[in-house]
Amino acid sequence: MEIFELSIRSHVDHDAVFSFLSEALNIAPCLIGNDAAYWERSGSPAQLAVGVKIRWSDNGYRTFVVWYQEAELSGSELLTIAMRAAEFFCTWVAIGDVMVSSNVQCDRFLIATPEGTIWRAHEKSNGELFELDVTSPVGSNEICEFLHRR
Repeated sequence: MEIFELSIRSHVDHDAVFSFLSEALNIAPCLIGNDAAYWERSGSPAQLAVGVKIRWSDNGYRTFVVWYQEAELSGSELLTIAMRAAEFFCTWVAIGDVMVSSNVQCDRFLIATPEGTIWRAHEKSNGELFELDVTSPVGSNEICEFLHRR
């Protein structure tokens, strides 16, 4: 089982998140459910392909999406999903920095913007809410090269 996360800058409702994941993952909407249904139906004939847990916050990144699925996603696939989400929801979307090795990723993020720009960022040390400090843009050549590694 694989776990993936998206942090969305604005408030996005449940239906919009499920609709986006169905489209982005190319999975029928009837095969996506909340995390409780995913675990309840695990191993049954009516197993779900994706289980989703959504948390909302009043400040910072306001929608936090975690989803579970059996299929692996590469770093480039996750970055592509974040880029699509930023365009789909018309807001910034953050993911862990998939462009660096996993042993140095902690507190490092990539932010996708609706305009297609990717920024590097670090988590602010503020336990109250999830907020990022943007540090530098990622060059378009670096993004293209990374996306084509698959």
